Amino acid sequence: MPKNRLLTYLSIVLILAGAVLTFFGLERDVLLVVDGQIQTVHTRALTLSGVIQDAGYTLTPEDRTIPNSATWMIGRSTARLDRARH
Repeated sequence: MPKNRLLTYLSIVLILAGAVLTFFGLERDVLLVVDGQIQTVHTRALTLSGVIQDAGYTLTPEDRTIPNSATWMIGRSTARLDRARH
């Protein structure tokens, strides 16, 4: 029984370590062009809307993004936000 318990604890520790490493591995810089102005956003966001939020902007329905705001940003390093003029 103790051997099974040890394996269980080791498995839990390895899973938690993997989750922590994955979480910190998602941290990256995204080049965001907002109304023609370039800025670097340090983020862990998975989607463009999250990157935009981390940059301090709130999307409105009239705003345009490239790619689409729901696009996953894993493997992408640039995006564009053209804010609507009110």
